Amino acid sequence: MSIIEGIIIIVVAAFIGFISKKAYNHFKSKPQKADNLPKRNKYFVGRKSELRKIRVSLKKAPLIVITGESGLGKSQLSIEYAYRHYSEYKHIWLVNAASSQQLIEGYKAFARRIGLSWGNENDPGVVLSHAKNWFDENRKFLFIFDNAEGTGSIQDFLPSELNNGHVIVNTRNIE
Repeated sequence: MSIIEGIIIIVVAAFIGFISKKAYNHFKSKPQKADNLPKRNKYFVGRKSELRKIRVSLKKAPLIVITGESGLGKSQLSIEYAYRHYSEYKHIWLVNAASSQQLIEGYKAFARRIGLSWGNENDPGVVLSHAKNWFDENRKFLFIFDNAEGTGSIQDFLPSELNNGHVIVNTRNIE
């Protein structure tokens, strides 16, 4: 190895070390975005009109309900919306709203992901109370409540105030 080759190797190694340290400091200082979205559907096409309606509706009201028969793609539409607007939200969370137990489990998983301790996780009332407080105190979130039996069945689980984020409810029934 010549002296020149040795100098080049040292310069490259120093540069890589500088970049790594800079990247580490960048990510260390930024809180991690929490999301549990499934892998993006690479075959999702069309539905631009529906995606635009979701966007416009969420600008007017922080909570929207998407209704339709089973299998029409409500979940896929909501997930695609989340991916297209990913940079606008600090947290995006998909919650299975088929039952009260699944809703509570979804909230607990979210709390664990963002590093919160909500006390007695075995008490659904405690979890729900902490979740509602979190909604009131945080901004720029999108929660998708999927597979709800209707809006009435999840009313107690929805944020009390939605001044800070957005909620999409997917259901087969409108109540």
